[in-house]
Amino acid sequence: MQDNNQIDVSKIKTYSIKERENLVKIKDFARVCQKGGSLADFLDSLPTVGKRTNAAQNMINLIERINKAKAKKRAIIWGIGPHVIKYGLSPLIIDLMEKGLITGVALNGAGAIHDTEIALIGETSEEMGGRIQTGQFGMAHETGELINGAARDAYTDNTGFGYAIGRRLT
Repeated sequence: MQDNNQIDVSKIKTYSIKERENLVKIKDFARVCQKGGSLADFLDSLPTVGKRTNAAQNMINLIERINKAKAKKRAIIWGIGPHVIKYGLSPLIIDLMEKGLITGVALNGAGAIHDTEIALIGETSEEMGGRIQTGQFGMAHETGELINGAARDAYTDNTGFGYAIGRRLT
């Protein structure tokens, strides 16, 4: 008899991340623009995955707020969802961190999943389509084993989850 506090995982079937058709590859990621580049160069540098939208006013507002925070020597912490990682904006986030325009990043578990898969095989993301109906969506065993192991490590070692993932990846 199963304890009410436990989940029955006996019917979960995993598959290899290498066998899955991934929608996002490193080659599709954004590229950091070179100093002196044009707006056209910037637009061309954006990721080729996901939807590109015209958010010029939002960009202007963001730049103004970052400049104010930097002038006041405040932390600039970005809370991001998985699409920022999944659609290839990591190089831009890293560049902004190196330039002191981002001092911290907070992301959810899905962001950690995409980041981990990119680190493992240089690809991530899958089509939900048929996999959601079969219960196989998100069931790549390499990803699950690494992230769940890192969660255990973080708890046992009293460290951060991101740190524990990084330690397992290295």
